[in-house]
Amino acid sequence: MVIALCTLGVGAQGCTDAGTTESAGEDDLSARTPLMDSYYCMERDSSGAFVDSVLDTIPGLVHKECEHYWSYNIDSIRYMISMGIYLDEQFPNELVRESILTKVDSIIPITFEYDLHGAQVEALKNREISKQSTKDFLDSWERVFDELTRLNGYGPQDEHFNEIFDSRGCTVCHKIYEDAEWATYALTFNCTFHGSCGAHCYVDYFTIDKRTGKVLAVNEVIAQYGRSKIGAMLVSAYTTEALIKNNYAGKYTGDDLISKADGVAIINEGILFYFQPYNIGNGAEGQYNLIIAP
Repeated sequence: MVIALCTLGVGAQGCTDAGTTESAGEDDLSARTPLMDSYYCMERDSSGAFVDSVLDTIPGLVHKECEHYWSYNIDSIRYMISMGIYLDEQFPNELVRESILTKVDSIIPITFEYDLHGAQVEALKNREISKQSTKDFLDSWERVFDELTRLNGYGPQDEHFNEIFDSRGCTVCHKIYEDAEWATYALTFNCTFHGSCGAHCYVDYFTIDKRTGKVLAVNEVIAQYGRSKIGAMLVSAYTTEALIKNNYAGKYTGDDLISKADGVAIINEGILFYFQPYNIGNGAEGQYNLIIAP
């Protein structure tokens, strides 16, 4: 497999946040890849609806919300649990759609990991999720949520229970880059479990080969460009980023950074190696996104 890169300033064709393709000139800031943050869609507006000032402005991004009271009878408590999902309505082809929706399907269950008991565990494990389209996928997950709610058993008899902090998970997946051979997606899971204030929030980046549906792996990048070259570039990028984050730089070698990378993705600017929070820094430093152009 050959990874053909066209980085900014040398004729890249990149995908903007709105999903359109344009030439990326050296000074064209609009063509820079819109990397995603975390903690999306975790706030309600004045009407009580979950909204997001960034995601709700992206054309073609579909939003599904499910919420209901659940209870825990042993402790006589009740709480609102909600599941939010943002997904692109369209995909480059069926292979990419299948690959991306499979990944999203593996993340959404984290929404419920602190709240399931009894028959709910098996119901979630044995869920049937259609990946024929974004609509089918979202409708399938709505049915799963409704079934988990039914199995929880919350009803009028529980309305007198003490109410505790909500539990919420919001999964977001959006295309941030596409060329003739590759499509790159950002996948972020954001949550709060009864006042946990965002545990597990992170961003994954996946580059899909549009011809096969397979995800680009770190070892494929190393095989093409060489371990020593990639390692040296990562050390340089890490040192710069760590100093910006006010962290001590220089404690990782190139081999360390290659082995610790959570994944790799093609973007307009080159190749992104990403490291989720706590991987190569403390929680306050957040996620490291190291971009190199070999």
